[in-house]
Amino acid sequence: MNQTTETPMNQATKTPMNQTTETPMNQTTETPMNQATKTPMNQTTETPMKIRSILHRLCIVLPLLACPLANGATVVSNLSTANASFSGTLAIGIEFGQGFSTPATGPGWTLDSLTFTLSEVGNPGGDLTVALYSGSGGFPDAQLGTLTGSNPSGSTDADYTFTPTTTIILAPAMTYFAVLSGPQPSPGNQYNWRFSDETTESGEPGWFLSDIAVLRDNSIMGSWENETEPNPFKMAVNATAVPEPSGVGLLLLGAAPFILRRRRISRP
Repeated sequence: MNQTTETPMNQATKTPMNQTTETPMNQTTETPMNQATKTPMNQTTETPMKIRSILHRLCIVLPLLACPLANGATVVSNLSTANASFSGTLAIGIEFGQGFSTPATGPGWTLDSLTFTLSEVGNPGGDLTVALYSGSGGFPDAQLGTLTGSNPSGSTDADYTFTPTTTIILAPAMTYFAVLSGPQPSPGNQYNWRFSDETTESGEPGWFLSDIAVLRDNSIMGSWENETEPNPFKMAVNATAVPEPSGVGLLLLGAAPFILRRRRISRP
């Protein structure tokens, strides 16, 4: 009667077979931690879609604020001045040049185009050649690039525009020369570049046209000299200022890394 019956033991868990292992109601169960990132294993670390959308927009807008776009303009021109009664004959071996100067200070300018007052006599039988040279000692020095456009058509003076075939940057406080030449003319078949009857020009402050044109006859002397006519050729320069970073854009670009770092630190 007084014999006790032992409860069978579970050998794997060392607990009685009929013993329950309920967890107390007030006991909390900790979430396993990811030891590499020190974040709970079941916590997602993806940036919310809204934040990613904002960052995407900043990537598009900030560069535009940092480098605002600049519009091209005619920076210097004498096309509106009166025509002289004489022109320069453009032929192979003979080159004419017209100089212009950039302002003493500035960000630099991209050359957009050059415009000249030209005409055609007869049938020159070839293309007009237009190039831009750097200046040294009052004369063209090194060729910087070529420009392309339509050949003059007709004996009446008209303005023809030529654009660079590659990007040409104009530096501050420099003199450049537009140099034109044409095919070898036969009598009565040639291109003409009209001289201005004045030594004045209009345009942006600091831009000037040289008062005297230059000439090089490769068949005779091969070196540049001043034209005998004391007048400039008729031309215009169109250029766009190289964009400078704006203060607001630079401020936002500088703050962007701190904004992103703050977001990572504050992430739960």
